[in-house]
Amino acid sequence: MIKQQKGINLVSVIFLLVVISAIGLFMLTLGNVQQQTSTYSVLSSRAVYAAQSGMQWAIRSVLTTNDCSAFTGDFNLTGTVSSNFTISPSCTFSMHTENPLTYNVYQLSVTARNGSVGDDDYISRTITAKVTDLP
Repeated sequence: MIKQQKGINLVSVIFLLVVISAIGLFMLTLGNVQQQTSTYSVLSSRAVYAAQSGMQWAIRSVLTTNDCSAFTGDFNLTGTVSSNFTISPSCTFSMHTENPLTYNVYQLSVTARNGSVGDDDYISRTITAKVTDLP
């Protein structure tokens, strides 16, 4: 007597297709996550460089004018890799007297932003520094 096995190969093939499809979907998802991670890493580096550029501008402005008057609003960088970044500088200062010297200490803060909050490509970095005009 011969037993007839009908449909057992069909179940094996369907199971194998489901497993292979799941592995393929996992690989696509992993590749997408790696691409996003790489993009965010590049944007983060650009934001740091943009903030550093803004800080160099702020330090130069404070030391040449000896006040915070140049800090009137935001500005955009031009002609660089970081050209899409908006730079937001701020400055406060305090005057100190140590006989016979009088000098100012400037508290500088620069934020570099790209995009809007909630956007996929939004990135923001802030750098702070203290600078003095002590002779």
